Amino acid sequence: MTRPILQPNPALKASERPLVSICLPTLNAIEFLQQRMDSILAQTVRDWELIVCDSYSDDGTWEYLSKLASDARVRLHQVPREGLYAGWNECLRRVRGEFVYVATADDTMYPRCLEILSAPLLAHPDVDMVMTEVDEIGVNDEILPRPQPRIWKYLGTALQGRPGRVSRETFALLLAGFPLGIGSITGVLIRRRLLEKSGLYPTDLSYLGDAEWALRAALASDVIALPDRVATWRIRPGQASRKFDLGQSLIFRKALERVLDDPQGGVPDHWKQVPGWRERVLGPRSWAAVEYSGLLRMNLRRKSHLFPRRLLNTWRQDRALFWERVTCLFALPAGLRQDYETIVSELLKDFHAEWPPRIVEIPTDCTASPAPASPSVSHSSSW
Repeated sequence: MTRPILQPNPALKASERPLVSICLPTLNAIEFLQQRMDSILAQTVRDWELIVCDSYSDDGTWEYLSKLASDARVRLHQVPREGLYAGWNECLRRVRGEFVYVATADDTMYPRCLEILSAPLLAHPDVDMVMTEVDEIGVNDEILPRPQPRIWKYLGTALQGRPGRVSRETFALLLAGFPLGIGSITGVLIRRRLLEKSGLYPTDLSYLGDAEWALRAALASDVIALPDRVATWRIRPGQASRKFDLGQSLIFRKALERVLDDPQGGVPDHWKQVPGWRERVLGPRSWAAVEYSGLLRMNLRRKSHLFPRRLLNTWRQDRALFWERVTCLFALPAGLRQDYETIVSELLKDFHAEWPPRIVEIPTDCTASPAPASPSVSHSSSW
């Protein structure tokens, strides 16, 4: 598939360039749209544009959005219904701001979200991405208890509550090593120019197009990780992205394979000097596929009644994985370490990646000149 590319920003007057372009792709999003818009309008930073691309919703979403047309910062578009990431890309092609934020329609952001995320990019003009962990919320905006994502736990041990600059090579290896990524796009702010380097989102990976885009973005820029929590990710019954399974693990592996095999993917030359480099980088995602297939001897002993179903499921989704598991009699892959923290530590060492991240200072005068604080949206706690 041809990767969609963002063209360089057309010449605009300084007065036409907002600090932040907020992208709001929608499709039948009326259930939580009020909460999303309340959280955007409550931002302490007011120098933003809102780009809405609605895929011809039929649940009242467009009629609700049309009421925002009187706000000069809001730009409304109706675009073809061609899939999740096609809708994201329609927004991204229209951005005019220095920074870009994707506001998924059923999630929210806390009032200082743009203020906190923009400060590191203003202080470090050579960095194109900043990220934070996010709060998971339920359908009633309640904060949900959950284990900390592995990648954030690993980073947190090194950063100890301080902002840190993670090199592009290190960040790419972290993404390759931990199977679930960083969590949610709602905790990420990027420079527009990063999209010119990494391209837009692939549209052929179901609802996991961000898995490939994140890898390409990681190889294109260092990232600053912040200890703050500035946004939310809503968990709903039946949500497709909530349950990680064999199908998702195979897409994650495919996304990494496509980046590693792309001559323009940004893979460092010195990686390729490491013996078996490609298989080493793919190792954690290959192990994740084995793990989520369930085709392991321990499962054959403990849950033998589920094994026929697991065999059939793997056969349907990946014949090569099926035969690899059968021919090795469901043994663990040779030399495998099963905890991802150890796997990642060895990857960082073998590929001479910088670790721990460099602690950085965010000067207090490097802010986006926030307006007076607005009332907070209703959440049971603050990110």
